Amino acid sequence: MKKLIILAFLLTFPLLGMETANETVYICTGPKAVVYHKTKDCKGLSKCSDDVISVSLEKISKTR
Repeated sequence: MKKLIILAFLLTFPLLGMETANETVYICTGPKAVVYHKTKDCKGLSKCSDDVISVSLEKISKTR
């Protein structure tokens, strides 16, 4: 359920600063997560209290 909420959030707001749809972003599925991260080694993800998932921007853009 958390993953669906995060994905819905991503679809609600435009993904700015991404050059191609083949890129992958990383999402913390924790209850306080509100942003995506460009790299898996992002300092913000080290504080994630739940799972970190990767999502293709191509996949997200197809579901819009």
